[in-house]
Amino acid sequence: MNSPDVVARLLLATVEHGPALTVPQAQGNACIWCPTTLHTGKGISLGGDAYWCPHACPPCHAARTQVIATYADWNDHLLTCTTCLQGAPCDSARTLREAHVQARTAVGRPSVWCMNCLTIMRPGAVWEPHLWQSRRGPELDYRHTGSCSPRSRPSEHEASSAEPDGIR
Repeated sequence: MNSPDVVARLLLATVEHGPALTVPQAQGNACIWCPTTLHTGKGISLGGDAYWCPHACPPCHAARTQVIATYADWNDHLLTCTTCLQGAPCDSARTLREAHVQARTAVGRPSVWCMNCLTIMRPGAVWEPHLWQSRRGPELDYRHTGSCSPRSRPSEHEASSAEPDGIR
């Protein structure tokens, strides 16, 4: 799954749409992730269409691509590792998870939320990526590997410090 085409499609799936973007961002004249103005030919196209053509500056593109690539590597490993398929993450899975957490932290997204119980993954919790298809396209989320906490909503402090939206 971790081919350049797949990573590029998954990267596009993480880009904000609609009113969350400024006009220059939606038109491809500013980086989608930082305030850098992109002069003609300097940004990296993320795809889109005639009305929505997001671009990124090279540093943001490289960092976000690393987030997607580490997610894909970790997800692929979990689908094929006999130890992980039995419910216990192996050393390789833990290393891949840590690489993904470091990549997320580098782009300012350290908190990871469980898509089922909406709680932040705590240190020592066992969790995994969960790639699924929604109406709007691929969704890159996370979930506990065991049962989730009975709490159904994050606390006010948790809600203000992060958002439950996968890797965006």
